[in-house]
Amino acid sequence: MKYMPFDRNYYLNQLHGNAGATRREIINQSGGNRATAMAGLLASDYNTTGSIGKLAREAEEYNLSQR
Repeated sequence: MKYMPFDRNYYLNQLHGNAGATRREIINQSGGNRATAMAGLLASDYNTTGSIGKLAREAEEYNLSQR
């Protein structure tokens, strides 16, 4: 069987793009309220960081299982 590793960089780039779009939308929807924007950005960044960690772990597990 041929080893075909999971390309996590492709999916990480998509995740970063989505996170950037979410951050811009949070700022746009805050109505100039800096506290609201900061709270939304912190929550978004927390979720993004968790998603990045989950993707990296699952990709590594997948690649190890394919070897």
